[in-house]
Amino acid sequence: MMRAEIAGPFSGDGTRAQRGYKAQVLDDYPEITGYRDTTRHSGSEIIPDLNLIIVEITCSAETLALIEADPRYRIEWSEEL
Repeated sequence: MMRAEIAGPFSGDGTRAQRGYKAQVLDDYPEITGYRDTTRHSGSEIIPDLNLIIVEITCSAETLALIEADPRYRIEWSEEL
């Protein structure tokens, strides 16, 4: 298993009905087994035009390799668990 911090676009429109803002990587890679938002901003402070959210995820090495190859996402750091 791997842990990594990933920067990428978010999905949602900030409303509760849409579950606020969440990391698009969670929709694109359902193999992710755990995550937490590390953006360090509340939902009300997110600038929609910037469309950037940072999450720390837990996943397999194979999934992390797929995310790393995806140009929509930037791996800030990763480590083996």
